[in-house]
Amino acid sequence: MKTARVAITLLVVISLAVAAFVSILVVGHPQASGQTPPLSKDEEALLALINDYRSQNGLWPVKVSPALSAAASWMSEDMAENNYVGHVDSEGRDKDKRTAYFGYTPANCLGEIIAAGPDTPQGAFDNWRNSPAHNAVILEGFGVVGVGMAYNPQSDFKWYWTVDFGGYHDSLEVPPTPAPTPARIVGCPTAGKWSLAVWTGADDTPTGDALLTCAPVTVQAAYWLHPETQVWTRYLAGHPEFSSLPTLNNLQSILVLGRESP
Repeated sequence: MKTARVAITLLVVISLAVAAFVSILVVGHPQASGQTPPLSKDEEALLALINDYRSQNGLWPVKVSPALSAAASWMSEDMAENNYVGHVDSEGRDKDKRTAYFGYTPANCLGEIIAAGPDTPQGAFDNWRNSPAHNAVILEGFGVVGVGMAYNPQSDFKWYWTVDFGGYHDSLEVPPTPAPTPARIVGCPTAGKWSLAVWTGADDTPTGDALLTCAPVTVQAAYWLHPETQVWTRYLAGHPEFSSLPTLNNLQSILVLGRESP
């Protein structure tokens, strides 16, 4: 039965997703001022990769934020020293509290991506670029950034990378005028395959309308795990009576299945 095959395939995809070590978080706000800590050669190389990629996609380069640079460097060092990977640091602070401590207080959109294991800037960047959810953060309309790298040969992953993006300019340079982000699904599936995708459009967009942006491939099913209840909700094309995912919000990550060709 096709429904059973979809459910079994979903469990396999979920297991693979749980095994991934690259992590993403997009929430919050910002604001700040101060001296920008000097970047290492690896951090400069990673920033160059990010800005080159943004330029290739019609976006302006992000400027270095003094506060976000300090927060990102501290976060990578904390992960390396305490041998963990996550967005809540060893002092129990989430991204918002941590960046506020370093002077970047809530005022705008803030995004954070981290990685553990890659031993080069290119390796860390490739992991993020090849992940639809992380790729969407890199190509978001941010204006400033902080980059941090740390190394601990005694830890499990040895190399730790943090990039904090912000919309509030504390770089002391004139910010560009943000361009609107196209409303579309990033990471559309191919026919008969599952994919981790992200909606980059308005909040409360009907799920069916959002998934139409994956044309010419038709999305057969979409699943979303509620972060608080840990309950999966679903969208099944052509079966509203079985669907429990009526709308999508901006930067919401979902698992999608492309319909096989007849």
